[in-house]
Amino acid sequence: MVLYPGCIFYEIALVVEILSEKYTITYATPEGEDHRTSNGSIITGVKSYESIDPWGLRAIVIPGGDPGSIKDNLRIEQIIQEAHDRGVLIAAICAGPFVLAKAGVLKGKKIAHGYDEERLELLQAYFEGVTLTEMPVSCDENIITARPEAHIDFAVEISCRLGCVDSSKANRVKDYYKGLLGKKIHP
Repeated sequence: MVLYPGCIFYEIALVVEILSEKYTITYATPEGEDHRTSNGSIITGVKSYESIDPWGLRAIVIPGGDPGSIKDNLRIEQIIQEAHDRGVLIAAICAGPFVLAKAGVLKGKKIAHGYDEERLELLQAYFEGVTLTEMPVSCDENIITARPEAHIDFAVEISCRLGCVDSSKANRVKDYYKGLLGKKIHP
């Protein structure tokens, strides 16, 4: 889990919840310092980006928020590039795709994102060669991206890809987390 000052933890909280049943979750921040989440909780035992070995990763997950604080961090770009070259699952939500674009792994990809038109104009150069969609979740080879309001679908998609959720039960799992099981929805 790539954490940084200004990231929005709830966008990846369900990913952590589901994956922690099968995987050890590693949190990384630029300097390896404890991380105060957007809800005020403190995550301890955090590694620095520098200490992360891309060869030991099954996935990289990047929340949104304001990734400007790591836009010049060459180590996170290197980790993402090496992981991408090996086909590691890489997932980003809301503003997180900016980190992937900056690392150069989105060219030729179709992505979902959380940017409005004004912000996209400012970031246009980073997303050159990328197809920006309004889809809630987009899966393009080993890259999963999502809009912030699709954090449940995002989490379940990642969890299916990593074998924590049976794909045939994905919709039921999504409905569970959305609070829809056993309820009838009326227009």
